[in-house]
Amino acid sequence: MQKFCFFCVTYAKDFRNFTRMIESFNRHNRENIPFIIALQDERIYAEPRIKTELQAEAKNDIEIVSNGGGQKKLENPPNPLNSVKNQDSTPNINISKLDSANYADSAPNINIDSSQDSTINLDSKPHSATLALQTAFLNILQDFKQYENSNIKIILDSDFAKDYLITHSPPNSLKAGYLNQEIAKLAFFESNIAEHYLCIDSDTIFIRDFGMADFFADSLTPYIVLCQDKDLHSTSYYEAFAKERLRGIKRIFDFIDLADLRLRTCHNSQIFSSKILRSFKSEIMEKNHLTYADLMAISPFEFSWYSAYFQKCKLIKEVQIEPFFKMYHTKAEYALDRLSSRNLEHLKSQYIGVILNSNWAGNMGFESGGKLNKMILKILFFLIKKFIC
Repeated sequence: MQKFCFFCVTYAKDFRNFTRMIESFNRHNRENIPFIIALQDERIYAEPRIKTELQAEAKNDIEIVSNGGGQKKLENPPNPLNSVKNQDSTPNINISKLDSANYADSAPNINIDSSQDSTINLDSKPHSATLALQTAFLNILQDFKQYENSNIKIILDSDFAKDYLITHSPPNSLKAGYLNQEIAKLAFFESNIAEHYLCIDSDTIFIRDFGMADFFADSLTPYIVLCQDKDLHSTSYYEAFAKERLRGIKRIFDFIDLADLRLRTCHNSQIFSSKILRSFKSEIMEKNHLTYADLMAISPFEFSWYSAYFQKCKLIKEVQIEPFFKMYHTKAEYALDRLSSRNLEHLKSQYIGVILNSNWAGNMGFESGGKLNKMILKILFFLIKKFIC
């Protein structure tokens, strides 16, 4: 087991951000710290639909035989990628062909049980929908794997968390793809790859050189990021999100019985320690008969689950630090900051990188109303990101 690594969960549609992150990581990783990237296995979203479609097709075939035979023509064969169109992780990359034999171990056997009265064995031969799904995903995997080197390893989230990942978005909740990346971060310790791992998102850009001293107080003690989200609560256009987030954090503190009015937590990019997570799974999850998905239903903030339990269990000495990365919560915030007097050199003195998180922009809106203002800010963001980053 390695002492420390970076860890990121990404998905096919985020390929451009992924490449930007990797390029900046390679440029500034002076001590050859390992980086494990888990690509979301999008086949898990399509498999249930393929199973349903194949069972329906088999049932229809049986009815035709029962009615005296005949040949059934499949007017609209199922498209395996349609089942993930509404997921965050929709494949959208033009890629070259892949010899699937090179990744035979990555392709699971999809067993589909036919109905008891069926005379057709769906497992007897690969179905075209299954093969198309496998081929499309393996092509995507190859596109990511070309960025592997001595420090960077591409794996699948299903390699270590398949039993925990969900295949459908819960009612009135976040999308399955979003929840699964939170689940994967909490479950990664079970891979036994690293004792400590710094979770980052693929919209992270490194801006200065870094080494182990940036992440450890001493040879045994990792830093812990703990803060009170004052940047959110002090800004009017984050008010709705900040209040909802605060309610979610309070639910976590109450659930684990942590009495601390400061409600210190971490919004992003925390160092997770296997020692803490093993205890968390034993003392919180197993004793309360909870799955990782159950945790997300209580409160969908994986970093707050970890940070709160870290403070409660006290298994590792607390050496608190401010965030490693400057997080821009919206495109507008980033664009306006770059147009101000605050330049990259100012950021380098305090942060090892920036996070260009645009996830909230669609839900919260921009700070000033009107379609024109929104369009101007989008144009500014595009130009700045293209020519300045």
